Amino acid sequence: MKRMFLVSMFLLLFAARSHAQTVTLTASWDPNPATDNVVNYVLQLDAATPVNVLPSVCTPTTCVQTFAVVTGNHTITLVAQNLLVDTDPTSLQSSAPASVTFKVSNTPGKPANVKVKR
Repeated sequence: MKRMFLVSMFLLLFAARSHAQTVTLTASWDPNPATDNVVNYVLQLDAATPVNVLPSVCTPTTCVQTFAVVTGNHTITLVAQNLLVDTDPTSLQSSAPASVTFKVSNTPGKPANVKVKR
């Protein structure tokens, strides 16, 4: 099950007054073709608990899932799952993983020694 994958991050929210900022980002990807019979997408951020995304929440052109991260380096991994045997709900099989590595940076410090001269 080959998969073209697109993940784009959108900055939605900064936590105020925190050295290790928390931001909410959105992962998005193109849904698999209907012929792949995907029953579930599994999205995992770093070593956190994986999140299941049902194809029913996707539009015909995009699937999305928001997640919160702190500053630093991160990896998002996504797999698509379908049933090996359509009458056996325990026969899940997974695609090869698609991964994106990214960095969330702190807000820059306040500029210092600002002057106006004649």
